[in-house]
Amino acid sequence: IKHSTVSVFSSHWAGNAAIELHGIDQRKIKVLPFGANFTERPPAPSTISFPEFPIRLLFVGVNWEDKGGQIAFDALQEVLKNGIDAKLTIVGCSPPEGIQHPKMKVVGFLDKNIPDEAARLMDLFRKSHFFILPTKYEAYGLVFCEAAAYGIPALAPATGGIPSIIEDGVTGYLLPENANGKMYAEKIIQLVNEPIVWQAMRNAAYQRYSEKLNWDAWAGSFRNVLEEAGILNKKS
Repeated sequence: IKHSTVSVFSSHWAGNAAIELHGIDQRKIKVLPFGANFTERPPAPSTISFPEFPIRLLFVGVNWEDKGGQIAFDALQEVLKNGIDAKLTIVGCSPPEGIQHPKMKVVGFLDKNIPDEAARLMDLFRKSHFFILPTKYEAYGLVFCEAAAYGIPALAPATGGIPSIIEDGVTGYLLPENANGKMYAEKIIQLVNEPIVWQAMRNAAYQRYSEKLNWDAWAGSFRNVLEEAGILNKKS
């Protein structure tokens, strides 16, 4: 790292770590957010009526404990306690025995390399109102880019690389790392009661995906970095 001409990171968290842990010159650091891993770019989300019930919450993670599955489950229950019909869909993992609810559906792992499973995952993104992933730690979080690609306001902790993806109060909400299910539920309820804000977040999330959180944007930015560093000749 010290001998590099330039060092490119996907998040400010990673770039700052390089500075703090390795003493790298801050001028060498470039932060280029990764993009959503889709073979085709989703179209702009269509205008939908909101709120529509049940409110559909989507959780996508391969580890129930580390990705905050219990917090998401608690958030569902809190939303229901407040008289709001909601449904939580779990993708990627299964809750521990005994964790079940009529309003929670467990889909299991979906492989994007298998066309039918990829299509099912994309359909879940397309139909969801909120993406919730109260993960304990996250180096980056490509799945948040994928949620943005479908215009889904995201709820997650302000940890690791996530703040380089979610714009707090613009494309979703960043909560404290120790936030519980009730705190996540409060944000969901707030937006259910403020549909204009939710619609604005939906549009902002897709716009951020279109401008920054896709691989074409990353490639263009990376080329600019190489040109500025004199590694690559500038395009004529």
